Amino acid sequence: MPLLAAWLVALAPWAVDAARPVVLVAAFEPFEGRPVNESQVAARRLDERARAGGRYRVVRCDLPVIYDVASARLLECLGALPEMPGLVLLLGEGACETRLETTARVWDDAPGYTDNLGAIRDGLAIDPDGPEILSIGAMSDVDPLAVWEALPWRTRERVSPSIDLQGLVGANAVWRFEQAVVGGAWARLPRMFVHVPQTNCGVSDHDRRVQLADLDRIVSEALRQAGTGAPHFSSFDQTQR
Repeated sequence: MPLLAAWLVALAPWAVDAARPVVLVAAFEPFEGRPVNESQVAARRLDERARAGGRYRVVRCDLPVIYDVASARLLECLGALPEMPGLVLLLGEGACETRLETTARVWDDAPGYTDNLGAIRDGLAIDPDGPEILSIGAMSDVDPLAVWEALPWRTRERVSPSIDLQGLVGANAVWRFEQAVVGGAWARLPRMFVHVPQTNCGVSDHDRRVQLADLDRIVSEALRQAGTGAPHFSSFDQTQR
């Protein structure tokens, strides 16, 4: 084989990998003494799926379940990337359905719930001078509701858009992250927040596989709308549409 041809063959995998957009996937550590957090499980599986031949690369970021600290950690992960990601996907553990959050509220309001340092927030404003509501992904090229509307109808039956983001650590992290990026160089950075079903919902392996396919569709559609990728559905995905 000529030297130039051999060199090109050797570089081909690197070129393909570099061409795939990066998705920064942030998920929360376990809390309240639970052994796992389903958001971390979902992030790990999304990473494995991407490594197995997806059209995007996943960089994972583990977040502490601590008020005001989780958002700082997310900003650290973002700043450590060598390139601007095609999407920031924040995953949290919520109710017994997959929810695509569209807004973040200024109030930390979760009486009876503690973070992993034992802090309780009951009607505390994250920033007394800040806006009460921030639209997630404002000023970016990705609108969470538009992403949901573009999903296959069977996926939309399982994934719900939400404007009722509770005042837990995840909501705090989203509000602070939005406030940090909207006024700076990252304002147009595509970003989304998705809640996955929590462990005590009786999540089965089949549920996780379907959920993974749904998350892949959400990421692929967000990248398509951002102009950095195209939807990619595997044979499994097609059967679940």
